[in-house]
Order: sequence, then C-alpha cells, then structure tokens
Amino acid sequence: MATVVTSRLQLTLDALELVASAAVDGGTSRRPHKIAINETRASGTSDDQHDLAYSVDGSVANGAPDTYDLAGSLTALDATTMTYVEVTHILIVHKSGAGDLQIGAAANDLATIWLSSGEGALIGPGGVYLWTSPTNGAVVTAGTVDILQIAASAGTITYDMIILGRSA
Repeated sequence: MATVVTSRLQLTLDALELVASAAVDGGTSRRPHKIAINETRASGTSDDQHDLAYSVDGSVANGAPDTYDLAGSLTALDATTMTYVEVTHILIVHKSGAGDLQIGAAANDLATIWLSSGEGALIGPGGVYLWTSPTNGAVVTAGTVDILQIAASAGTITYDMIILGRSA
C-alpha cells in the first residue's frame, strides 16, 4: 500500500500600529501589517508536493543533541525506513525550557537550508522556526548532507517538530 501525505499550512501574522497624533487627520493614525499564508499540498514527488512526513515531540538536554538522519534512520507509519531526497518544510516549536534551541550547526547538516555547513538557527523560549521551500527543497545527500541536529543551549528543552519532504 502506498503512503499518501497531504498537508495544509495556515499562518497569519497580523499587527496594528497606532500613533496618536493631532497632526495626522486630527486623531489617531493607523497602519495595519499582515502576512497570511494558506497553502494545501498534495501527495507526490513533484514540485509543490511531498510524500514523506515525520514528526516528534522531543526533549533535548544541553550537551546531548538530538540528531535526525534524513537519509535512512527515520521510520514511517508503515515501519519502513524513510529516505528524504528533498526536505520541503521544517516546523519546530520551542515548548518549554529556559535556554535556546539550536537548529543545525552539525557535521553533515542540511547546509542547503543555511548558507554553509555548520550554520543554523536559534529559537528562544516560546519561539517558532518555520522553513518552507515547496518547489526547490533542501537536497539531502546520504552521508554528506543528511543531518538535522537539535541542541539545547542550557538545561533541558522540549520541542515539537514536523519535517515534510520528497522521496524522489
């Protein structure tokens, strides 16, 4: 039986800037700021599709990073081993803990997400990291560019993560 992975990404950041000023229309000046994304992706291995999904409710302690090998160590729902050829979406939520969550910065990391190998991103307490590239995903190469590492800068941090991608 073939695995089918569909997804929906809905994200809205909406802010309203107000300035009380008699010089502007004799009252309050307003400026809305908004970005809204509402995308649905079908199952498949072409651009704008994905057929692999992995999620975890993780916990990582300082000095003992979690390492996800995207080319051969993650298990699918049907108990087969997943091998990502491209990663199209990564969503990580820093759920609890006082330190920063460090994404990337490992040997063999997904350097195509960042500018070069050994770089990454930080997520502070309560923060969210979203990387998405549904057409030109991050290419995964077994043994050289296939690791997603998550580390804690201090203490123990809990997080949620979803990785979507393509097998071909």
